[in-house]
Amino acid sequence: MNQSNQSDDTPTASPSSSEHLDVEYAGQQTTGSVNSEDDFVSAASESGIIEAQDNDKNKIAKCGQFLKRMLFTNAISDHLTHIGRVQVIESIEAVRVLKFIIVNTVMIVIVHSVVRKAGWEHDQYYSLRDFFHYDFGAMVLDSTFFAIVGRLWQRDGVDRLIFILPTFASSILISASTNIWFLRNSITLYNISCTWP
Repeated sequence: MNQSNQSDDTPTASPSSSEHLDVEYAGQQTTGSVNSEDDFVSAASESGIIEAQDNDKNKIAKCGQFLKRMLFTNAISDHLTHIGRVQVIESIEAVRVLKFIIVNTVMIVIVHSVVRKAGWEHDQYYSLRDFFHYDFGAMVLDSTFFAIVGRLWQRDGVDRLIFILPTFASSILISASTNIWFLRNSITLYNISCTWP
């Protein structure tokens, strides 16, 4: 095609002078030639790429808000001191300590079953029934002492996922550490003298 036959209204596009733009958005294809960054922005805006990016940003923001809500929301309200008009628990602080004891009990039950199913080192004769019969009272006293000394009764959030997940992960890692040979030694005079490698 000769340049003399072309009118001044028709833009010429050669591969060396411009970039070729093929944009597919929502099943529609837009083809055109782009001569500058401004043309590219306007072409992208026309084809809906900017709207798609905004939609993706909104989805990411909504997902972030959902995760934040899941991680930082109490499973049980701290204000459960009354049932109806009857006061059942003395104060919000007592509710927090009670929630900490409940979280510890649930985690012990879960970790106990995980250790059994994974086959990690454990006492095969020690069951959950034995735990509740012999050791539950000591666990409640330990948890209460820890909640008071650690001032968990002043803070909300012992039943939030941001508190539970790291605690659960550390419990699993401590139980799994019995499979690592050099961690099977304890720091006692007997072990240091006789059994340490």
